[in-house]
Amino acid sequence: MTVFLFRLFIMAVLLFLGKPGLAQEGAPKEAPLPQRNFPVPKIEGYADWKFTDSLETLQNDHRLKFIEAGGEKCEFGKEEQRDRIAWPDCFYHATEIFQEPGDLFILVSQERIERIVIQFNRLDSESDSHDCASVMNAVVDRLVEKFGIPTSKNDVERQVFWESSDGGTVEFTNKCISEGRGMVLVVIAPTRGQQES
Repeated sequence: MTVFLFRLFIMAVLLFLGKPGLAQEGAPKEAPLPQRNFPVPKIEGYADWKFTDSLETLQNDHRLKFIEAGGEKCEFGKEEQRDRIAWPDCFYHATEIFQEPGDLFILVSQERIERIVIQFNRLDSESDSHDCASVMNAVVDRLVEKFGIPTSKNDVERQVFWESSDGGTVEFTNKCISEGRGMVLVVIAPTRGQQES
């Protein structure tokens, strides 16, 4: 019951408060998150991939396809406006994540895992479908089930975050432009020094 009520709260935050039209009409400032009852468990990676994995481990994983920085699907430095030389390389895997088709990218720089990005791209879906909203619901359910109530959020950017005091963060971003179309992103990153642990 608690997960269900919290899911309704998160849906309201992600769907409504982040919409530009509502923000201009004087939507309330960021509502506080409900109180957490337990700390976020340590975040060490995603599925079989851990932040401590070596480049060699990733190269030997037959599920992953290596893409050089700047290659098709691997332009992650662009939106961050990094110098091209600092863009991370990618290991890519198209798979089913949280029972939804998605793309997994393990971003590496300086022979370390920088972060893991999971994209649920529904930009080509029909606007009147519920593809993007159903992905968002499925992903939020799984993240809340695993990590509990988020530790922080950004209503304007339609993001919620889970940060573990033991290491690691998870960032969820709702980029749905309608119930049918858009994108949902999950970024899983180590905290400084966690890659060597």
